[in-house]
Amino acid sequence: MATMSGVVLPGDSTVRHVEVDVPEPGHGQVVAVGLSCRRLSVGDRVVVYDIAGCAVCEECRHGYMIGCTSLLRAAHGWQRDGGHAEFLLAEEATCILLPDELSYVGGALTPHLHPLAHGLAHGATAVTRSLTRRPA
Repeated sequence: MATMSGVVLPGDSTVRHVEVDVPEPGHGQVVAVGLSCRRLSVGDRVVVYDIAGCAVCEECRHGYMIGCTSLLRAAHGWQRDGGHAEFLLAEEATCILLPDELSYVGGALTPHLHPLAHGLAHGATAVTRSLTRRPA
């Protein structure tokens, strides 16, 4: 299996460089849903946006969870477990449905292209705002 370089952040202000196996595409199929889940079903193919915001601040309400100003903002593999885990618990709002014709590899780019796509659809101001907005 191929490997890639990664880092481990043990929480004591240090960084360890490690070699890890490259994850196989295919991670991203819904295996269970909660009672309040409305949009996703078991078996759906998804990619997960790695940052979950509070859903109530101005940034989150406009779809820019990366700019969330709440202390509840959290990223998988940093403030919350996940990232390269076998299973990941994610909020429905952070799951992006993949059409059958889009591969997992292509889908993995989707969350990071969102600011650009939004800007193309709504004007360059949206991209500038997304990329330059800093929490107060």
